[in-house]
Amino acid sequence: MLFEADQQSAAYDAVHELVATADVDIAHITMLVEQKILPRAYGAMLVEEIAALNEATFRPVLARPRPRGLYLAYESYLIERLGGDVAGSLHAGRSRNDLRATTTRLMLREPYSQMVREAFRLAFTSMRVSRRYAALPMPAYTHYQPAVPTTLGHYLAGVVSALTRSIAVLVAAADDLDISPLGAGAVGGTTLPIRPERTAELLGFSDISENSIDAVASRDFVLQIIGAASMTGVLASRVAHDLLLWSMQEFAFVHFPDRLSGSSSMMPQKRNPFVLEHVQGKAMATSGSFVAAMTVMAAAPFTNSAAVGTEAVTHVFSAAKNLRDALMLLRLMIADAEPNAEAMVTRGRAGETSATWTAEWLVRTGMPFREAHHLVGTIAREAAERGDEFAAAVVGALHRAGYPEFELPDFSDIPLLMVHGGGAGGDNVFSTLRSSKRKLSPLYATHQTRVRRWEASQDRLENAAATLLL
Repeated sequence: MLFEADQQSAAYDAVHELVATADVDIAHITMLVEQKILPRAYGAMLVEEIAALNEATFRPVLARPRPRGLYLAYESYLIERLGGDVAGSLHAGRSRNDLRATTTRLMLREPYSQMVREAFRLAFTSMRVSRRYAALPMPAYTHYQPAVPTTLGHYLAGVVSALTRSIAVLVAAADDLDISPLGAGAVGGTTLPIRPERTAELLGFSDISENSIDAVASRDFVLQIIGAASMTGVLASRVAHDLLLWSMQEFAFVHFPDRLSGSSSMMPQKRNPFVLEHVQGKAMATSGSFVAAMTVMAAAPFTNSAAVGTEAVTHVFSAAKNLRDALMLLRLMIADAEPNAEAMVTRGRAGETSATWTAEWLVRTGMPFREAHHLVGTIAREAAERGDEFAAAVVGALHRAGYPEFELPDFSDIPLLMVHGGGAGGDNVFSTLRSSKRKLSPLYATHQTRVRRWEASQDRLENAAATLLL
């Protein structure tokens, strides 16, 4: 069964490669005819035969032996069908090297687009949930210890802020993906009067490679996209880690519905938020892809190389898929998480998280911060030794110390007082979300414009093919 699955996967990949090759061929044939390098009648015959192959999902090619690779099996099929004069002219001004560099970019467009789309969806979902819980108090943690009061909405606004930067890197990572290497030939260009700008236009690229060596030697877009995916994966894994901790019975901050949890096959009482573990695994698999691709590329010369163009490239497809899945799953968990406000408030009070607010209150009376820090720390330690509640202990101690006007706000109220430095108070949560939305809007527009241009290339190719057949 495993062998059959591998065969099916290989056949699926081969079909996608041939579809991309056919697209490149239509663009190349159109340009060759326009440049009078290829007779129009030959171009029409080639386009018609390629269209028939596409309609048959390239089964006649896939059924052939491929000792010299998929492309040459495809080309030899066309030569058998149309003859050497016609099909033998298809490869004029082109090499498998610049062809492969181009088809890789075409094949990566959809996985890349899906990955980026999920990043935007996670950001927008997190924004919505952040607004809903902007005032829901909870303790913030440092070093796995309760630190200061915050809100769930404030935490999620921070996630959105970080995710916005990751999305900016993801969107920028496609700049090189959008450059066409077609026309570079094997490595040194060609003497034929080709027009790479024309094939780039037909295939939906925004620009062409300026140097033939760079065009076939470099796969920078692979490292850029995997690197951006790795960066985003780190954030996704850290958020999943927090949600896993908060779902523990020791915290009980969040509850996930049954559709996002699993039961134990042995322990009847267990509810496992296993989806978050998949988020972590898939998100961090992208880092493995980055190391693998970078390692393979580093050992290759700066020219066309199978190690770079084939072996290293495989990792970008798995990275894009893994990050897409991780972000989708994390979005579902954030959207459907059910916060336990009582548990959050109880833990915030028990964790003495109002201590910093108390020290800063003393600073506002004129006491140096380090002295206030030491005084409140001493009160907290002595209260813990006696088993007293911190809130009552600190009020009593400061009244006795000559501060009868001191009143300690309830834990639930303190986050709303943290108005400076980007805390949860005032309008800060909503301000952060508005800022992120302002930054995300042009990024989304850039991505959508690029995707629409890529999608429109199919219409351009069909129109070009139809023109040749007139």
